[in-house]
Amino acid sequence: MKEPPYLPLPTELPDENNRQLEPKRKHHRFGLISSKHFLIAFAALLYVLPFVYFLQRLRHEQVPTDYARISPLTTTWKRFWWNTKYSPHNHSESDHLWNAILPSHGFVAIDRQWAADHHWPVSMYLPDDQTKGVYLLEAYHQLHCLRIIRKTFWEAVENRPFTYPPSSHMEHCFDTLRQAVQCNADNTPLYTFGDFTAGNGQLHRCQDWDELRNFATKYTACYRDSVGDIPLGEHFGFCDEGKDGLEVPLNAWVKQDVHRHHEFEAPPSEIAKQEPVWDTLIPNGLGYVIHPELAPNLSVVGVFHSLHCLYLVRRAYYAANRTEEKDFDLGIERGPHVGHCFDYLRQSLMCSVDPSIEPATQRVFEDPNWGFERQCRDYEEIKAWAERWRAWDVRGTFIPLPEGDM
Repeated sequence: MKEPPYLPLPTELPDENNRQLEPKRKHHRFGLISSKHFLIAFAALLYVLPFVYFLQRLRHEQVPTDYARISPLTTTWKRFWWNTKYSPHNHSESDHLWNAILPSHGFVAIDRQWAADHHWPVSMYLPDDQTKGVYLLEAYHQLHCLRIIRKTFWEAVENRPFTYPPSSHMEHCFDTLRQAVQCNADNTPLYTFGDFTAGNGQLHRCQDWDELRNFATKYTACYRDSVGDIPLGEHFGFCDEGKDGLEVPLNAWVKQDVHRHHEFEAPPSEIAKQEPVWDTLIPNGLGYVIHPELAPNLSVVGVFHSLHCLYLVRRAYYAANRTEEKDFDLGIERGPHVGHCFDYLRQSLMCSVDPSIEPATQRVFEDPNWGFERQCRDYEEIKAWAERWRAWDVRGTFIPLPEGDM
């Protein structure tokens, strides 16, 4: 068996302060350099990874060039309810709401060159302006289908004549809604207890319908639907004033002419305790509402609180200056009530901060033709909304109700 080679020990022991540690020092320096480089590389990787992820997403989610759409709508969060005003226990109570829906609001007229630049497909000309193409926004198409299916269903159940006789159009509508449901693929996990109210009140991620409505209003094709066949050109030339029949938000704006209204300037009658011209401003329910989302508990819409206060201050003014008004009922705790109303009106005026520029050629009450145009919230729409969601039936009086009558 061959023995291993003999290696003699060194003749001198290494000095404690001068150990031959060069190889170790080299190894240790290499370790330090490697750690530094590793940290730099790791930091660079962390910096680059988001860009790599973004590019991957971009590659996989690249929008096809022939995809036509308007600007993305704002995301909103809405609760879905098992029953709403559109689905009462007696369907006939909501027929007027469904009949009021105007899918025709979704017909828009778009500049043909702009449409081509944004890869929209070629569409029919607007009859009175061939520089514009006519398009129907898909959501309104879907509403059209849903509306006529519902109408035909109840007519069939109740053996009434069909407004829209069953046809391939109806089959198209069923399939359009199927494709829409599968396309949107709402992945909200609905809770359920087996009581046929799955997901009642749950939040859903939605797109802002008001923005879509406003886009359709801005680019309206002034189109109208018809039940029977009419020449294509006769569908056009009928504008809907920006309304699609669906609930308008409380912040909707309209243009309004502001001018003198002598019937509201007149002092109260010396005999009558009520004033019909003022009472007509107040909705059934006096503005008190209960709404499943906006006001689940008893609430009052601010504009009607303000009008109530304005009327109360007005009557208090005349009560202080006319003998026949002395017994006018200003409500419970008259002094504090009127004081509250002055301050509430102050806060309301400062909150709304109306920036309208008014003509100031002479004093308003001396100019019978005084008036100008301003941008206002749609009062009639808010009034209609408050009536729809009223907490009770109490009709049209500004006179404060005795305690307990509410």
